[in-house]
Amino acid sequence: MKKWLLAAVFFILSGGLILVAVLANNEWNFSKFDEGKYEVKTYEANGDFQNIRLELYTDDVAFARSADDTCRVACTEGKWYKYAVTVEDGTLCVKYEETRKQKWWEYIHFGFSAFDKKVTVYLPKTEYEVLKVNITTGNLKVPAEFSFTEATVEGRTGNISFYAGVREKLQLKNSTGNITVEGIQPKSALFATTTGNINGEGLTVEEDLTVSVSTGYVTLKDVTCKKLESKGNTGKFSASAINVAQTANVKRSTGNLVLEGGRAGELVLETSSGSITVSNFDCDGKITARFITGRAGLTNVNCAACEVNGKTGDSVFKNFLANGLLSVTETTGNVKLDASDAGELLIKTGSGNVTGTLRTEKIFLTSTGTGKIDVPKTVNGGKCDITTKTGNIKISLQ
Repeated sequence: MKKWLLAAVFFILSGGLILVAVLANNEWNFSKFDEGKYEVKTYEANGDFQNIRLELYTDDVAFARSADDTCRVACTEGKWYKYAVTVEDGTLCVKYEETRKQKWWEYIHFGFSAFDKKVTVYLPKTEYEVLKVNITTGNLKVPAEFSFTEATVEGRTGNISFYAGVREKLQLKNSTGNITVEGIQPKSALFATTTGNINGEGLTVEEDLTVSVSTGYVTLKDVTCKKLESKGNTGKFSASAINVAQTANVKRSTGNLVLEGGRAGELVLETSSGSITVSNFDCDGKITARFITGRAGLTNVNCAACEVNGKTGDSVFKNFLANGLLSVTETTGNVKLDASDAGELLIKTGSGNVTGTLRTEKIFLTSTGTGKIDVPKTVNGGKCDITTKTGNIKISLQ
């Protein structure tokens, strides 16, 4: 065992010395290792087109206005690959083509390159019909000066930044990388990434907005849509100043759900492990919040009805008002009401206290297995039914 260990150390040190010698011989200029590997070529696309289709591999992608009426595509090409630029049936096509298989040592590089490996599409107009991009490894940026009837982007590794106008359908899908969208007004939109964050700001979606992640954060700000649906396994969902005409449905396996300011026709929030926080929010219909381990907090919230279900954790209501029924079911956790009210209250907890202040009189129906009961002896108002197996019940009126 010692001999193998000594041999391994020897080869590692020898390799390190050889690397240092090679770098010193090249004056520590890492870019020399890329000399001859890459060159930038510019292609002219002849013919009229309304659609754009890009099938790319490792380079970053950018769009810019052409200085004249000619479409040009500037590509970084290597010894083993090039790009084909054509116009076919009214579609600009830019496609990665492998000229030969790379040798194994050609995959080795030092992380520094003399070339900015990039594909830049210079477009003569600002408005087009269909944009389709498929990119394996690389970042994509579509600036706000362009617009499309519909756009679809699929990436594997890299970030997608989309600021261009879309009139109909927008789909942005990524495997590993972030998605950033700002200032768009499509008819429908779908954003999805397996590992990465999704950031959307200033979005107006006429119909459905779908935002999905497996592992990553979702942040929405100043968003208006007909329906909102967001699903994910691990990561935080955060939304501020949102306006959803019908249902906002947000579900996570592990992660916090935070909504700060906005309105929805109906609100459904669910997380297995994490907190649910809603503040400064109006809901025309029902709010449903479910958690297994975590907490629920609703502050400055108005709604038609509310249902909260939790197994382990507290449910806290502050300046909360439900015109109809407020139903809270807890296995282990406290229920706190601070200057809150509802047309009718139904609260059940296995182990925990129910305390707080209500705005209006209620007809109290209370029961506790082990604990004390202290509630107003009022005979007017809606029903307030509170049951706890182990815990105190203490309610007062403002």
